[in-house]
Amino acid sequence: MDSLRERVATLEAELEKLSKQIRDLQTESANREVHITQMEKQRERDREDLRGLNIALDSKQQELELVS
Repeated sequence: MDSLRERVATLEAELEKLSKQIRDLQTESANREVHITQMEKQRERDREDLRGLNIALDSKQQELELVS
């Protein structure tokens, strides 16, 4: 009977350890998702900035051609 109690205690401890690992992995996964979303938003802002800069560059090049 004592060995069964010890086995149950060991299994309960292992279960608690695994439950903590699952919670930690879920938190890590959620943090990664937030980071990915932030990076995607930044990428879109950068693309918009690049489009704006390309438009400005084209405009300046046209202006230079007219002046020349």
